[in-house]
Amino acid sequence: MSVARFWADASCPPVVTIDCGDTTIPVLNPSLWSPEGVAAFIGRDLEVWLPACTELEDQAILELLSSLTVEDVECLCAAVEDATGQTAEDMEGVLNAVETWGTELAADFQRFYGRDLRDLWRDGGISYATARAMIKHLPPESAFVTARRDLLEREDFERASSGVPEGWGVWSHTDELLAGVAERLDGVICAIGSVHGANPQQPERIRRPGVGYSTRELREHRAAVDALIAYAVANDGAAPPGWVPAETVTQQPN
Repeated sequence: MSVARFWADASCPPVVTIDCGDTTIPVLNPSLWSPEGVAAFIGRDLEVWLPACTELEDQAILELLSSLTVEDVECLCAAVEDATGQTAEDMEGVLNAVETWGTELAADFQRFYGRDLRDLWRDGGISYATARAMIKHLPPESAFVTARRDLLEREDFERASSGVPEGWGVWSHTDELLAGVAERLDGVICAIGSVHGANPQQPERIRRPGVGYSTRELREHRAAVDALIAYAVANDGAAPPGWVPAETVTQQPN
């Protein structure tokens, strides 16, 4: 976000005027837009957005709509974004996050920022640009990042072009140290059990974000392999009906 957009965001009045050809459009501050008005702006649906988010009279709206080209619409929306410091991308990102993880975000905004998420729709509250930055930089232990992380599987990392899916909370140094302590403690417990005649299973390492296969995935794979072996032993080496060799999972969780 540029200095110009920060300035426009900070200084945007309740109503900002936008010149569009021969028409001056009094546009409400985006914090005063309804979710429907925001959706219309994102979709460039001026037939809905103009009466919902501006103070233009009905007749002026009709005249403006009849004269606008597709290029004019894009220029108008770009001018609104420049004047308010709020982009359609910011708005869409925030609304999508609130729609899916509203409860988590409400708790996180109170916990980490001391702000009410509902200030998004209050005059002088949180702008969409600020809210998007706050959401993007929530810490790994936040409810929002945890909720997104819990939904991710190995395939999500394989599909991500950057190697890290959007919304994945990177581990902090403290998280890594705690995981290391837990793994060493597991190793000590295993060693003590072995000294006293027990036969404990070797502890599995705690999975790091986006690395290796999860313990659940390995457990399911091993169960499937055991079942396949048992069937083959019981049926003179024959494979189960319909069985097709799949990719072998040999990687241990890291």
